[in-house]
Amino acid sequence: MTANPMPSPRLRLAKYAAVIVLGFAIDFGVTLSLSRSVGLRLEWSAAVGFLVALALNYGMFEFWVFRGEHAVFSLMRLAQTAVAAGTALSVRVGVIWFVQQVLGATLADVMLAILLGSLSSFAVNYLLLRLIFAPPAMAMPWRSPPITR
Repeated sequence: MTANPMPSPRLRLAKYAAVIVLGFAIDFGVTLSLSRSVGLRLEWSAAVGFLVALALNYGMFEFWVFRGEHAVFSLMRLAQTAVAAGTALSVRVGVIWFVQQVLGATLADVMLAILLGSLSSFAVNYLLLRLIFAPPAMAMPWRSPPITR
């Protein structure tokens, strides 16, 4: 059996972007639907939307975007992703709670709170995953070994 060839960097980037956009759309839709239609508190709605999108994104990243010859479920990658996601989720819920306290609960206020919470959690999640998955010199350049001659 032959190994699957590595996809081109452009194709991988396009797949990555598609997963991010789809995940954000699902997250935003679930959050808004649960808070407005079901009447669930916005903080809880945001947590559920985040977790639904997280599960979808993890599966799509693992088995579609970064699929390789040895693509299998990895408990270690899932645990590292869960720690980063849990931190990002905490930031998201905190930002949404704070924005709601300042602005209010109109549809526009709720949508702005969701957007700001999403952006903050995206930034936190990106930075944490960068530290977890990037090579040490790339993730933390101040820790790279000294250049010797």
